[in-house]
Amino acid sequence: MRVRVEHSGVTGLAADLSRAPQIVKRGAARATGNAARKGARLAKASAKKTAGAHGVHYPDAIDAEPLSPTEWEFGPDASKKQGDMSFEWGSRNQPPHLDLNRAADVIVPKWVSDLRDVYDEAFWP
Repeated sequence: MRVRVEHSGVTGLAADLSRAPQIVKRGAARATGNAARKGARLAKASAKKTAGAHGVHYPDAIDAEPLSPTEWEFGPDASKKQGDMSFEWGSRNQPPHLDLNRAADVIVPKWVSDLRDVYDEAFWP
């Protein structure tokens, strides 16, 4: 790996590094949003298989939304039909479905890799 400095000297290095926060913020926002949207799609697909006849509307309640530019969440929206039911962790009437956990198991390694790429881009263009 090689560090490229666009300007010579310490002053130039400081100028190059001053751009890093903006690069990281934009890249992290993009990577996190992509991961959350993909997580919602995977969880929705899993829920279609696990929800059964008693949860026919539950998959449609799953979506992703930003909480801030770099913070997202995905899961059932309680304002949507069956979005406030206990499918994920189960209840005395049904076993846990774990659709969100399955989706997270898939997306988190890729998300972490994408964030590493963002940091590499910021510090080693």
